[in-house]
Amino acid sequence: MKKIGNFIFYLLVSLIVIIACTKEIGFVTEVEFDLVNQYQDEGFINQGLQTTFTILPEAEVEEASYSFIYKILQGQGYFENSGIRIAPEETMPFSSLTASLTFVGTRVGKHIIEFTVIDNYGFEKKSDLVYNVNDVPVQWVASSAYSQIQLNKEASIALSLSGSDINNNVTYTAYYTLNGFDGTFGPEEVGGFTLTDGYDAISIGSYRFTFVPNEIGSAVITFFLRDVNGQEVQTEVEFEVVQDISVSNIVVSQENPDANGAIRQLIATVLPENASDSSVNWISDNPTIASVDENGLLTGLTAGTVIITATSVSNPDVSGSIQITIAGISPEDGTDITAFALPDQISANIDYVSHTITVNVANGAALNVVPSIFNVSPGASTFPMAEQERNFNSTVQYTITAANGNQQVWTINSVVVESDLKSIDSFIINGVIGAISGTNIELTLPSGTDLTVLSPIIGYTGASINPNSGAAQDFSGPVQYTVTATDGSQLQYTVSVNVSASSEKSIDSFAINGVAGMFSGTNINLTLPSGTDLTTLLPIIGFTGISVSPNSGATQDFSGPVQYTVTAADGSQLQYTVSVNVLASSEKSIDSFTINGVAGMFSGTNINLTLPSGTDLTTLLPIIGFTGISVSPNSGATQDFSGPVQYTVTAADGSQLQYTVSVNVSASSEKSIDSFTINGVAGMFSGTNINLTLPSGTDLTTLSPIIGFTGISVSPNSGAAQNFTSQVLYTVTAEDASVIQYAVNVSLAPSSEKTIDNFAINGFDAFINGTVISLTLPSGTELTSLSPAIDYSGASISPETGVARNFSGPVDYIVTAEDNTQVIYTVNVTLSASSVKSIDDFIIDGVSGTISGTTITLTLPAGTDVTSLVPTIVYSGNLLTPASGIARNFTNEVNYTVEAEDGSQIEYSVEILVALDTTRPEISLIGPPVIIVDRGDTYNDEGATAFDNVDGDITANIVTVNNVNTDVAGNYTVTYDVVDNAGNSAVTVTREVTVEFVIVSCFVEGTKISMSDGSKKNIEDVDVGDRVLTYNTVTHRLEEGTVEELVTPIHLNFVELYFENGVMNTNTLDHPYYVNNKGWSSMAPQETKSKYGLEVKQLEEDDVVIFYDDIGLTETRLVKSILKSKEQKTYNLYRVSTNHNFFANGILVHNKYNGTPN
Repeated sequence: MKKIGNFIFYLLVSLIVIIACTKEIGFVTEVEFDLVNQYQDEGFINQGLQTTFTILPEAEVEEASYSFIYKILQGQGYFENSGIRIAPEETMPFSSLTASLTFVGTRVGKHIIEFTVIDNYGFEKKSDLVYNVNDVPVQWVASSAYSQIQLNKEASIALSLSGSDINNNVTYTAYYTLNGFDGTFGPEEVGGFTLTDGYDAISIGSYRFTFVPNEIGSAVITFFLRDVNGQEVQTEVEFEVVQDISVSNIVVSQENPDANGAIRQLIATVLPENASDSSVNWISDNPTIASVDENGLLTGLTAGTVIITATSVSNPDVSGSIQITIAGISPEDGTDITAFALPDQISANIDYVSHTITVNVANGAALNVVPSIFNVSPGASTFPMAEQERNFNSTVQYTITAANGNQQVWTINSVVVESDLKSIDSFIINGVIGAISGTNIELTLPSGTDLTVLSPIIGYTGASINPNSGAAQDFSGPVQYTVTATDGSQLQYTVSVNVSASSEKSIDSFAINGVAGMFSGTNINLTLPSGTDLTTLLPIIGFTGISVSPNSGATQDFSGPVQYTVTAADGSQLQYTVSVNVLASSEKSIDSFTINGVAGMFSGTNINLTLPSGTDLTTLLPIIGFTGISVSPNSGATQDFSGPVQYTVTAADGSQLQYTVSVNVSASSEKSIDSFTINGVAGMFSGTNINLTLPSGTDLTTLSPIIGFTGISVSPNSGAAQNFTSQVLYTVTAEDASVIQYAVNVSLAPSSEKTIDNFAINGFDAFINGTVISLTLPSGTELTSLSPAIDYSGASISPETGVARNFSGPVDYIVTAEDNTQVIYTVNVTLSASSVKSIDDFIIDGVSGTISGTTITLTLPAGTDVTSLVPTIVYSGNLLTPASGIARNFTNEVNYTVEAEDGSQIEYSVEILVALDTTRPEISLIGPPVIIVDRGDTYNDEGATAFDNVDGDITANIVTVNNVNTDVAGNYTVTYDVVDNAGNSAVTVTREVTVEFVIVSCFVEGTKISMSDGSKKNIEDVDVGDRVLTYNTVTHRLEEGTVEELVTPIHLNFVELYFENGVMNTNTLDHPYYVNNKGWSSMAPQETKSKYGLEVKQLEEDDVVIFYDDIGLTETRLVKSILKSKEQKTYNLYRVSTNHNFFANGILVHNKYNGTPN
């Protein structure tokens, strides 16, 4: 018994276990299962997140099959399978126990998806998936090499749009704004990418633009970027626009370094590169070793070391220098590094003596690099090659091999210098890039982001940043970040993080009159009881978001679908469509029954009507108002109502109700006056009003009308005499004793009389002839505003009597009779002849005469010829004799007669006086006021001209005193005088004439001339054919020249020039010297030009000239000049080939030959 009991116990336990794991369904057993998912929970908008679902059944059942369905609890998006979109709440089968799907989030934020798997027995498993979808990160950076730019000068802007592979399927648009600043913005290259002030398509890449400011101030250019998913970012460039940009630094380098007299081109790099004035002045600290011209061209003269300095012209406090070694070797022997730079260096110094280069770099700069600049002597080579990457963290050496095989080892040392640079350059949280404005950084993260544990990725310039990049921070409030530069200085930034508003929006419930709506996606359907008025319903709405429109509880007309819009906190919206229907009604009734305007009387389902007498009952058309879907017979259908007629009404639910209609006819109520005639004139009817108009003059007190009427009687009777001076009432009685009253009004036709009987102005009566009225008023009467007095017969006149009118021409008056007929009268007003006669103004040559009574006097300028003057005369009257504009002889008085319109006359006497001449004549020289001539030449005076305000040209009367003697050197004065016919003398004019010995600039005896063999000769001992030392001002080299012509004139005026090195030259004032940075210059540049055709500048104290002696070429400064006057013989090498110059006492001077100077 015990064994049987144990067996039963174990059997029951086994059954319980089996039942716990299975369900009995028919003859098939269902096996429970688990649902496992693996998915990418973080990604980007509209880019798929891979999700894998795996079904794990507890046992394999061959008949089991599975399907899935998903619902979006929060967010917006969809699943897709192999590119095919699966709609929410759409049941899809599992093809195996594993499904690989892709979730695509279509907006940024948190997405919660309820995923349900169901087997074919109804057993289901649910899993909630949470995806975080972010904007696709993108780098949008605008920059410029300059923060300060010049007004009206172009500045370059670089704009970069960059990302990673995830950006490939994202499209972008962008635009810019100058934020109200006046300027011009456009692509840097013609045909380049154009950005406008509206959104334009833009691709990943780099773009360059230019900006030209048109005003001074702070210019901020903001660039906005929007991707296809709605993400918006911005970057900006800020400029300080100034009138001028000062030079802050100058770096001097050499382009082609040669030695021992070779030519080197030096380059001055002015910083900033956009400085307003980049011009510099060059100077050598030892011109005997090497000189430099205004273009930076250096000429090596002797072996040694020299420092060349370039100084800013606009800011002389800023300069840059370079040390040059002249090794006394040819350019092919050069073994120098002439220019060197690393990509991230601060500066570099080249020491040509120790053959070392020191490169200053900031802490952290990349030093395992290829030099960005590496220039060597012409023809030289380098080992290792300049293009090879080297590690400059330690000393690096290069061997420079000259063209002739000479070698030199150069050592490069990198020195880390402390920098004060410190900045946060980028700040990114969860792929969102912060906006940096000064030391403030702002970010807006997606709705729902937890601000308490965020880890920013920070790009910065400097030694360190605190807190570190990647360190988690609580951004519930502003967070301070401090950047420390390599020199220890610090800069603090404040970071503020905000969270964007939520995008959740949905209608969760919708009820009307307690009936809940049925939801299908964004469609809501309700069915209300029969009879519900759909036009004024008040729905109660439950929703998620900040608002729903129309509001919950707001009355709406649901006769058709109504749109409801839910708005989320972030401003996004979702629209629902609500449709309301009503149940079919059982209502059925006839509510109104009308025939020919007569309404039926209801008694239950019986309807009775009484129609007017005479109505034909066989063909009547009733108008029926009913409740239900139909009535039979139809409303408007013709029926025979000689007996009762049955009408059946059918309700919406098909039920029916029958009505019986009975129609009767009443006695006649017709009553009317059909015609009303007096003396053959028929009355005009308007309702119950009768109007008659009888001829003017008719007696209204005893008129007998003839009346036609319908009814049994009219009162008063037809033909009975009545007094119609006022309204008379007539009453018509119908068969049914009803009455109607008519009002009769009789009036007389208006009169046609219309005439003007009298017309007067200012007491003068007009003459009326038919419709023409004539009136003559006294002379002088102003016709433009006269007010006539008019007597007339008729209803009205226009214009009215007493109204002012302009009678300068005919005026029409219209008289209107009572019958509105009209007649037009024409009024003509004339004036009697005038007796006015006077001269009002008398003008000759712009001078108005003085009128006193009948005497006119004029005073004209001195010299005026009075024998033929043409006066302009202004007069009042009919005729002037002689007429205005006729030439007359005014030597004696001239009489003028004015005649009035009425023939009366008045005579005026005109006298002309002429003013005395007191103005001096003026003399003008022909030619220059100062002339220099050679002794022995002929002097021909050019003379002068004279002009007098009265006599005109009196040049022929000039008296010239000319005592110039060209045989005697000296200064002479030529005088010019003249007197006009009135005895006025001109101011005496003079010309200074200098007679010189010969017009050739020269040096005095004893001046030392440098010969090409290194010797020196006195200028008086130099012969034609001698070879002298000359200077090529183009190549800056000494060359040999040949003396081709000598002159030895006698001069009177000289200048002694004293130089800083002790040299003193005595020469004529017009002799040119070569001045550094100025060119050829003399003490009298105008004289040099006029004598020899040479364009030279003014020679001044402190000018630096070229000096040559046994040491070589150097420079010296002019310190003093003294003018001397002494007649003596002078000397000049008048023609020297080919440079047209020579060295006098070691100073470079011109030979003054007027051929083309070098």
